[in-house]
Amino acid sequence: MLELIRKSAWTKERRFLLYKYLDVKPNHIVVDVGCGTGAFSRVIAEKLDPKKGGRIIGIDRNPELLREGRKFAEIASFGKLISFKKGDIIKSIPLPDNYADRVICQACLWLMTEQDRQRAVNEMIRVCKPGGLIGACESAIDSSVSYIEGDEHHNRLLRKRNIAMVEGYKKRYGYDRRIGYLLPKLFKDLGLERIRLDGIAHIHFQSDDRVPMDFKMEEKRDSKLYPSRVLAKYGKLRDNRNRRAFIEKMEPSLLAGGMSFKEIIELMHFQKSRAERFLKNPDLFKEDTSVDAGITFITTGLKPKQGK
Repeated sequence: MLELIRKSAWTKERRFLLYKYLDVKPNHIVVDVGCGTGAFSRVIAEKLDPKKGGRIIGIDRNPELLREGRKFAEIASFGKLISFKKGDIIKSIPLPDNYADRVICQACLWLMTEQDRQRAVNEMIRVCKPGGLIGACESAIDSSVSYIEGDEHHNRLLRKRNIAMVEGYKKRYGYDRRIGYLLPKLFKDLGLERIRLDGIAHIHFQSDDRVPMDFKMEEKRDSKLYPSRVLAKYGKLRDNRNRRAFIEKMEPSLLAGGMSFKEIIELMHFQKSRAERFLKNPDLFKEDTSVDAGITFITTGLKPKQGK
């Protein structure tokens, strides 16, 4: 899932804008915090030149993800450009002060409470060079739109799910799924300068002939995987109380945000069956005019130069 989401986000056209907003230069030292399997690190690495000193260091607290990241980096021939370090960015990034030209992240800060997010950004600022750039690429769930042609019932359910995710994550964990457009204030409060907010639209149109068929099939296989697993376990439970307890464990945020058990199960059945139809008959991609759209918000700010 990490690989698919972070790779699919950056087409050639979107990468051009990403490099522009983050102002990445070939000789830059870049730190990617919360890097996961390093998909975002590899996107940034394409702009760096090891002969000019460019390199990127991925930081994550999950050693399993870091092992996968090293494998993917080698496969992509980025072994000389990308290295990885284990570290909890909320506590301490394992790098010295004033180390990097760019300290960046993608889909990382939303997984934190307000207090932890402030600690993490302070750590990003600490390891950034004076005059260097802090950049965060985050979404906002309530800016996302899903449209299934001819199916307003499930369109309403999909909209309700997005609202429930915002409300539910806040209630259950203290996370804010609207973080994409809330970061400029945090950057300002922590003393960064020249703060900017840019946005890149992500539009997934099923019939788009520019999207390779193997990617479309990969996306459908992935979208089928989670609901299939949940529904398989759910179906084995015969007691309604156990079924409710299982859904409470798997989807606590949606329930806390206002979706019912019935709506959650219905939406999973719909997502599973829809994916199966496309996987069974790829020609459906040519005719379907459904759309998924959203915005990646890119917040950037400069660390003040020393003595200023």
